[in-house]
Amino acid sequence: MKTYSPEEIKQEQEDIGKEFEEAMKRGGVNRVLEIWHHRQNEWKNQKVTIAIIGQTGTGKSSFINAVFEKWTRQPKGPAKTGLIDTTKESFGYEHRGNSNIVLFDLPGVGGTKEPVIPKDKYLDVVKVDVYDIFLLMTSTRFSADDEWMGQQLLDRSKTVIFVRTKIGIDIDNSKHDDPKADEETVLATVKKVDD
Repeated sequence: MKTYSPEEIKQEQEDIGKEFEEAMKRGGVNRVLEIWHHRQNEWKNQKVTIAIIGQTGTGKSSFINAVFEKWTRQPKGPAKTGLIDTTKESFGYEHRGNSNIVLFDLPGVGGTKEPVIPKDKYLDVVKVDVYDIFLLMTSTRFSADDEWMGQQLLDRSKTVIFVRTKIGIDIDNSKHDDPKADEETVLATVKKVDD
């Protein structure tokens, strides 16, 4: 399995831009169109970078490991997990069957007394502009940090999918509070609160 850094993805993007610039300088519009036609079907071979983002402790690394297990049928995934801030830097994991899909495990934003990366530097440090899609994960209600992150990504015209993890814990806790509550009722209540 090949892994990537955000810098490598950014470099690939810059190299494509330089190729078109050089084509324009050397052969004008006709050469640019020639390259464009050549690359027209190349989208099938372009990398799709999916960044897993959110506060610390929401299960980002565990999610990657679960997906990795489905890809490889191996019970242990590559992302380190733990009870404390385990992910200290961004790291990409390539899909075993399709090398064009890369899942990036990003450090958590906010949520701790001393975050790994201060919020005001977070977007630059994780190189937020190099990723194509974001899964913004939370394990409880969406917080002010989640709202801030979502808005930052939307302001950059990024695709953001909001994911609530650890829902099983909410269901179990709800059953303790109200033994008559069934799973469907709890899920409906959680969905209503998050809307």
